[in-house]
Amino acid sequence: YKSEECLAVVHAHCFIAPEDPACNAFLPITMPPEYCPRGLAIQWCADNPSDATCADIVVERPACMFLEVDNNPCSVPACAESVLTEECLPYVEAHCEAHPDDIECALYRLGDCLFLPGSPPCEAPLCSVLEDVYDSLTCDTIIDEYCRSLLQDGKVDPECSFRGYSPSPLTVVPDNMESTDDCPWPSIELQCKHEPTSAGCIQMQLNGIMSRKLSPQMLPLASTLDPQIQTEREVAYAQFVERGLVMDADRRQEVMMAALCHLMFDTGDVNQDGVISVQEFAFVVNYAASIIRLDRHLSSTTSTSALHAMLDTAANGEFVTFSDFEKIVHNFFVIG
Repeated sequence: YKSEECLAVVHAHCFIAPEDPACNAFLPITMPPEYCPRGLAIQWCADNPSDATCADIVVERPACMFLEVDNNPCSVPACAESVLTEECLPYVEAHCEAHPDDIECALYRLGDCLFLPGSPPCEAPLCSVLEDVYDSLTCDTIIDEYCRSLLQDGKVDPECSFRGYSPSPLTVVPDNMESTDDCPWPSIELQCKHEPTSAGCIQMQLNGIMSRKLSPQMLPLASTLDPQIQTEREVAYAQFVERGLVMDADRRQEVMMAALCHLMFDTGDVNQDGVISVQEFAFVVNYAASIIRLDRHLSSTTSTSALHAMLDTAANGEFVTFSDFEKIVHNFFVIG
């Protein structure tokens, strides 16, 4: 028992099973250097992604995510403000022509089909956005068969992952969560303050890593906590993945909304003076109506009337700037 290797094994055992009477001969028990209850940090950051302690755990995906190749739109100065500007669009078109497999290209083209180019959901007439040929039930079946076939072949289409088919590129926990270095203790401590009765937090109380929040009578044997800790860890990681999917959905919505704003504004700004005057409202409303008719869940008559009212209010008898127009479109499609 005197060798360092043996003592390390003993201390590791006694750390997770301090109730073992034989451990009394080796007190004080030191915390194993590799010990890090990362699941607690993941759980805290899944519920509180904006917390400062989660900066290295929750990494929000950037708005510009074209394939990382030379001179992709994300790296071009003309696209620094937005990839949807008139100066940047030629770079987007050139990139997408050279890299048709880049899923971002479908996204910036308003997402008529976000599956991989040439895939059955993109090619099937019954999945067309045209109302007179679209068949929801048949299209859902085509998508399901396509995504399941990729699973069997071990391949990934990001849009299948987005719709809940596995494997998902977001199921990978950040690298720093699997490292024995830089354990995210601040996030762990916050989670245990929030939920001191979780198995991982009780284990730390038993081992003296943090002050006890429960009376000794309420504390279980440390050796019985492992199954609960494993379950809590798996649930936390699943929540983290779900949060990642939500973040990705938010990004898609933001990009598509921005693209829609530019298309509608450019259509309405007939004289290209940078504003939409009262006399140009009809062009915007007619364009919006054509979009709404592709959405089988909206009434174009009621919705376009609401849009016209929003434009009238913002213009105050004069005109609407692009900044004001963005707010109107957001309220129109998200709230209206």
